[in-house]
Amino acid sequence: MALLEEIAARLINQGVGVQGSSASWSVFKGWEPEIPDQCISIFETGGLPNQPHEGDLLDRPTFQIRIRGANTSTGYPTVRAKIAAARTALEAMTGNFSNRYYCQVVAQSEPLSLGHDATHRPRLVINFTALRSRN
Repeated sequence: MALLEEIAARLINQGVGVQGSSASWSVFKGWEPEIPDQCISIFETGGLPNQPHEGDLLDRPTFQIRIRGANTSTGYPTVRAKIAAARTALEAMTGNFSNRYYCQVVAQSEPLSLGHDATHRPRLVINFTALRSRN
């Protein structure tokens, strides 16, 4: 299973997002659709050099979580709470996932606002680095 699938599965299993294509807080891998308004998108952003560990190499992929909310007065606070929940779920991601061992997942910064899109929906992003086994 690829990085996006592993991260999406974690967010869904932790109740941060849902699987589907039209429900609020659906998780999308590699794209952000026009609907639903409230959605979670995951994008690969490259990675860092591999890290040696006890004769093996550990991969250090990087990825971004983008949260978009509704264009209402409560849109921004809701998006802010959702990105905090995603961060909590991902930074607690240690152990085996899809035959890979995740040593850690760490946010590279605090959430960053992308402002509002063309239909006035608030958007926040946060970037992560993972440390995981090769297989």
